[in-house]
Amino acid sequence: MQTSRVGIVGCGRLGRAFCAAVVGMKNTDLALCADLDIKVAAICAHDFGTTASTSWETQPLDALVITSPIESHAEAALAAIRAGIPTLLDPPIALGVAEARRLVRLAHESNTTLHMAFPWRYNPLVALAHRIVPAPVFGHLYVTSSGNAIDPQSLGSATPNRALWQDPHHALDLATYLFNDSPAEIIADGVASKNSLLEHPNSLAADLLFSDGRHFALTATTTTLNNELGNVTLDITDGNTRVSLWSDWTRAEIRFINGHQQTLTSADGITFRHDSDAIIAYNDPSTQPLEQMVEALLGTEPQNHLSDPADVEDGLRATMLTQAILSATTSGQRHVL
Repeated sequence: MQTSRVGIVGCGRLGRAFCAAVVGMKNTDLALCADLDIKVAAICAHDFGTTASTSWETQPLDALVITSPIESHAEAALAAIRAGIPTLLDPPIALGVAEARRLVRLAHESNTTLHMAFPWRYNPLVALAHRIVPAPVFGHLYVTSSGNAIDPQSLGSATPNRALWQDPHHALDLATYLFNDSPAEIIADGVASKNSLLEHPNSLAADLLFSDGRHFALTATTTTLNNELGNVTLDITDGNTRVSLWSDWTRAEIRFINGHQQTLTSADGITFRHDSDAIIAYNDPSTQPLEQMVEALLGTEPQNHLSDPADVEDGLRATMLTQAILSATTSGQRHVL
């Protein structure tokens, strides 16, 4: 099988994680570490045994992974689209909806593959929840940001606050992926003053209302409300089955409601244990979502195929929903999509 040459743009923490994933893949060569800071690129290239550069265009490549700062996403993705190179882009797709639409249009016109790096889709427990609760009626996702606090003044500026703009994209992609639909209306509150009803001022709360009456709630904050819960907690139910994904992404609690029963078959990367009236599902920690996303980009079949890759349309949808949440937050009114 021919070896695929992959370049990494952006040599920060995520870029280095992708470097490690590519180095560990079969029939794949890490051809380039690119960063605007050549010293950072050189350190990365030395650590992973490849070439350093300030531009990916110095090497012939079969695929590109862009993890550079979001301010440069659109420019790098646009150049890759024009070169016809399949690209995996760390969300968000752009700094605004108009820029995102432009990238989508150009990707379609050039017939170039542009995938979004939404790793939560590739978690085996998420795949399990999607399989046993295929038509959820309610869900809730609680996310804490490890990054910057939200600056209320940024809401009035043309360029959104980084944390407020970037963090919801992964959560919103997961919501629409699990619900197999986009919401019809959004109600949101957040970025509160000291007199707000919100318990934590650097937070964002949104209700996604679907046209068929289903409901997904999102809470994003820079403060950890409960140390036991940790950074992320997902609950999803269809009225018969409830799946609660624990915050370390390695365990989920499954409960059958109102006498409902369902046979759980073995799945890739999942083991089960009965605990009283619940079933505890454990995720194999060796699962490599970054590797699987690169394999999907290259068109090779992942060893443990868990999810359909997120394409450029999914990236645009996450950006549009994030913008809608910010609009609902600032206006205090429902945002109809």
